[in-house]
Amino acid sequence: MKLLLLLSLSIFALSHLPAAQAELKPVAKSNKSKKTAPKPAETPDLVVSVPSSEIDIPEVVEEISPPATVELGASSYTPDNFVRGSYSAGNSSFEQGSLPFVTINRLGEFSNLSGWSARWKAGAFASALERTVNIPSSTGTRAATQSLQLFGLRVGSELQSPSLLRMKLFAGAAFLPTLALSSASAVEGSVSQFSLAGEFVGGLQYQPPFLDEFFGFRRGAFALSAHHVTGKVQDSELKSTGVMGTFRLDL
Repeated sequence: MKLLLLLSLSIFALSHLPAAQAELKPVAKSNKSKKTAPKPAETPDLVVSVPSSEIDIPEVVEEISPPATVELGASSYTPDNFVRGSYSAGNSSFEQGSLPFVTINRLGEFSNLSGWSARWKAGAFASALERTVNIPSSTGTRAATQSLQLFGLRVGSELQSPSLLRMKLFAGAAFLPTLALSSASAVEGSVSQFSLAGEFVGGLQYQPPFLDEFFGFRRGAFALSAHHVTGKVQDSELKSTGVMGTFRLDL
């Protein structure tokens, strides 16, 4: 009986084995699909529109300061009637001496309107005058010479026109605190006298092309002007007019 029962169970198991295998195969596929990670979805490219800047950035331009100018000049000015007394020969006038009227100045712009430049002017000047008179001597008369020096400062202003064909017109006025000095001589004793004179100039400035740059400086120019001085040293007249030539150099 036992043998018969075992044989029956074996036949039953063999008859149901294919069905069991068929049921297991889909399950194995299902387990395999669970282990595979899902493929991520593709993200579209992000495009951001950036508007162009509406702010205009101005170009930085370096400001060039107005030039300061150095001026060197000489004038034919000599007082017409600079008369002084002497020990014994009465009054006599002075003439041009060993040093003509020379000047050095510094100019700087303080205003500019449509090319018209207003400039301050400060400087100094020097000149030498001389006279020769006949004075009594043991043998009759002899010639005696007296030299007198004029030293002074200059404080004034100048107006300059816009440039046209490298030329500019200018006109100026200044105060001239002036000191007259002379050592004692056979003609007169020592002199040390102060006065306040006035000066007026007007002329033309020209900047030649070869002076557009002068030894590293900005530019150079020549000027020619009428030069008038008025005033007195004690009772001696300084009034006269001459011609002044100058060389100007912009720093």
